[in-house]
Amino acid sequence: MKRLFVAIVSLSLVAAGAVAPAANGALAQNAQSGKGAPSTDGANYVPGEILVKFKSGVGARSVESLRTRVAATAGKTLTGFGLERLTVPAADVRSAIALLRASSLVEYAEPNYIRSAEYSPDDPYFSQPANRQWNMKNAPAGGGIGMTDAWDITGGSTTVVVAILDTGVAYRTGGGFTRAPDLAGTHFVQGYDFINNDSYADDDHGHGTHVCGTVAQSTNNAIGCAGIAFQTTVMPVKVLDHTGYGDDAQIIQGITFAAERGVEVMNLSLGSPDPSAALEDALDYAFGKNVVICAAAGNAGIEAVEYPAAYPACVAVGATTRTKAKASYSNFGAALDVAAPGGDSSGPIYQQTFKIEGKPQSGIICKGMAGTSMATPHVAGVAALVKAHNPTWTASDARAAIASTCYDLGAAGWDSQFGWGLIDANAALAAAKPSATAPAPVSVTPAFAATGTTPHLTVTGAGFSSKVKVTLERESEIGLNSSSVAVSGATRVTCDMPLVNAQPGLWNVVVESATLHSSSIEGGFMVDNANNRTWYLAEDSTAYGFEEYFLIQNPNSGIANVTVTFMTPDGALEPYDVTVPASSRFTIALNDIMTDTDVSAKITADVDIICERSMYWGSRVEGTDSIGVQSPSYTWYLAEGATSYGFETFLLIQNPTDSETTVEVTYMTAEGPVEKEPFTIEANSRYSINVADDLPEKEMSFKVVADRRVIAERSMYWDGRRGGHDSIGTTIPAEQWYLAEGSTDWGYDEYVLIENPGAAAANVTLTYMTPSGPVIEPAVSVAAGTRATVHVNDALPGKDVSVRLTADRGIVAERAMYWNNGTGKAGHVAIGVPQPRQQCFLAEGSTDWGFETWILVQNPNEAAANVGIDYMTEFGLVPKNAFTLPANSRVSVHVNEDVPGVDTSARVYSNVPVIAERAMYWNNGGGGHVSTGLMK
Repeated sequence: MKRLFVAIVSLSLVAAGAVAPAANGALAQNAQSGKGAPSTDGANYVPGEILVKFKSGVGARSVESLRTRVAATAGKTLTGFGLERLTVPAADVRSAIALLRASSLVEYAEPNYIRSAEYSPDDPYFSQPANRQWNMKNAPAGGGIGMTDAWDITGGSTTVVVAILDTGVAYRTGGGFTRAPDLAGTHFVQGYDFINNDSYADDDHGHGTHVCGTVAQSTNNAIGCAGIAFQTTVMPVKVLDHTGYGDDAQIIQGITFAAERGVEVMNLSLGSPDPSAALEDALDYAFGKNVVICAAAGNAGIEAVEYPAAYPACVAVGATTRTKAKASYSNFGAALDVAAPGGDSSGPIYQQTFKIEGKPQSGIICKGMAGTSMATPHVAGVAALVKAHNPTWTASDARAAIASTCYDLGAAGWDSQFGWGLIDANAALAAAKPSATAPAPVSVTPAFAATGTTPHLTVTGAGFSSKVKVTLERESEIGLNSSSVAVSGATRVTCDMPLVNAQPGLWNVVVESATLHSSSIEGGFMVDNANNRTWYLAEDSTAYGFEEYFLIQNPNSGIANVTVTFMTPDGALEPYDVTVPASSRFTIALNDIMTDTDVSAKITADVDIICERSMYWGSRVEGTDSIGVQSPSYTWYLAEGATSYGFETFLLIQNPTDSETTVEVTYMTAEGPVEKEPFTIEANSRYSINVADDLPEKEMSFKVVADRRVIAERSMYWDGRRGGHDSIGTTIPAEQWYLAEGSTDWGYDEYVLIENPGAAAANVTLTYMTPSGPVIEPAVSVAAGTRATVHVNDALPGKDVSVRLTADRGIVAERAMYWNNGTGKAGHVAIGVPQPRQQCFLAEGSTDWGFETWILVQNPNEAAANVGIDYMTEFGLVPKNAFTLPANSRVSVHVNEDVPGVDTSARVYSNVPVIAERAMYWNNGGGGHVSTGLMK
């Protein structure tokens, strides 16, 4: 992770209004990475410092042993919830973090990031004809926040304390510092200086004094500028140094210090692009103590709200100009909540600060500055007024009153440029106590669409208010924002969802009300690829006795021109070109092309195709098969894995990009998550992990996170590699999964593997769909960060069965089956399918060479399905007559009876959405493999 420095988000302008040279050194310039596990390489963090949180109950001796392993000096406890700052040799930060993360005693470990103030340097100011305090004097229709009317209601109360976490405040005369004249009447309480570790939070930069003035500058005193909540009390907390920078350890201490002393509002005009679990913990702690936390969105002008503003505990504040336009520098995006005046060179935000930045002795003047740093204290000041006017309201109530009464700017309702709009102080004070009900989405229709399209979505559920926003969100990706949102009562919302440049895969459907309450359907929407012309196969080898094939299905009426690019540990090989006839399938035998090498592949075509890979070994004693992956991702999840009971498990990661990538792997065990030391993968190559080297004698699931988009698969072997299976992963968890194949009859042993990568327990209901109808089992609780194994034979012996899993939060599901025909233990595995569809394409299949092929079709609907199958053989298309599949049931189709003696692909189609898998067996059941298909 990068060292977080809190940059002052403002621009400093001289009092006369002329633009001064931009002080860009204090401005966070780099874009939010948001691409999975942060890497320390090139990141902005304090050399030689680590923030670590040990798990609850870990003894002092164990902690000291870990400190010794990483050569750390005695840790300094920073907070009341177990966060420590360790000092290690500067060159060893990355390796020390990896060792700590790999320990089951550690909740998290990360660099001590640096963050900076969010400003760019650009009174009788309030009453002058020039209207330099337009930001307060003007009504929202004129670009201000309407303070003239708001002050008729309240000017605040000294019982409400606002913490200014910044460079300090010019709040006293003494110690070589001078109190700002326009803060002479402002009430202060004791704060703290976490930069110099003393009790005096003096400002040696100027940014904090300017920010404080907007919140609580003395008003109606014929001096300088006005402040919003001028009768409130301020707690100055210095967490940024004289250059406008501070690290997470200092900021976190400041947050907890203020929260533990009962402040009701907190202003954080600082940020950086780097996420931090420790920082989020501190913010959640403060919000749990009923603090309204206001934070700057950032000044890079990009679609990525910075941290800490992007965290749910904060009100994320963007900046507007005097003309009600979005300030050009203001960051925007799905995490933006509201906008407030931040100003620009033609109309900055005036408050008292130092004549020369960083020089308190230079004197104090009214100076214009601009930035989201200047916008944020407008929200903090209004929050202080709301709390003073409604002393029994919670922090959630105050946030809700501010956001829900905003003056709408931009597109109607919420939009990514302005959030809910420009704050309106008078309207927020006039608001009745907002509802605490969060919207509760249940379903979305359609549940899928191709990237580049704009589907019209209908979201059903409960608790929808008159103003809501609908977004698609996914870890490590920029959120997708809806337009034309329309609410039809409390149970239905419609919107358009532009999917321009949307990354394919599952996304969470998030519904948020204007009161900033939200909930989601995890993994509820699938972004399909724009076409099916590119495929990736991560796990391939012609070494170690493996026999490998690529199976390419062409469902089109014309030929497919296909190019295969092979990626070996030594780099990419020359492309391999083939032509696949219409409505047929083609087999590539890799051993005829290359020998004795591990390899991954990228397959491209000029029309839509479907690709699978099969591997065999030991004279085909056993084999594996998997459909390919169409899109790399920053994150991957895989539910199955074991290094106990005689299993070998390998995690295969393919980097198809032209750049090196850093990867982090988290193993989720029954006892909780264990992190592996980060590693790198060269461009256009692959990497194999023998999991037993990291985690012997364990069952586990996997989470893979990279800073480039990669592909992950997992293969497992047992009994001296007598048997084996393989599966791809999923990009995010989902609340619903389907497993079409399954049997506890005919000697099969079936297991459902459930991974819960979330922060809370998941309650999972399994519905078994048999040929005679559904059987619903009691819910299974899967603890946070763990995996669970369900032995289906115990619940439903002697049945052919499909499974539907429904959870109250996102999970990942796979199904493994094992059997023994007397020649040794065989098995296969498949990841679940998150959505049924009306078409499923299966590239592999054979009724020749001693193979027996079955297609398993699951109907999860309350009505019967009319199902048909088109076989695409090496000789052309062979259709099968349609059949009826009863509601909530499954069927097994024996392909050998329909198209004997051929290699074949298949298309399964239905009048209602269904799920299909294909299983193959050989050597009289001595070996077998299975795969899901391309759902369309």
